[in-house]
Amino acid sequence: MPFIEVKTIKNVFSAEEKPQIIKEITDIFGRMRGDEFAEGTWVVINEMGDGHWGEGGAVLLKENVPGD
Repeated sequence: MPFIEVKTIKNVFSAEEKPQIIKEITDIFGRMRGDEFAEGTWVVINEMGDGHWGEGGAVLLKENVPGD
């Protein structure tokens, strides 16, 4: 079954938002392949420290996250 890994900067999503992310991603797979498929879908949210990764050669910082 699918294993989906979501990587994000630490503290971008609240404790209340994380279960919603997991549920909505799982629901997408359920709509595509059925409830049995959704039941075996793993979703892991990996939070990276601020400044520990980059895009296009630039370091990503929480302060630069859109909507934050």
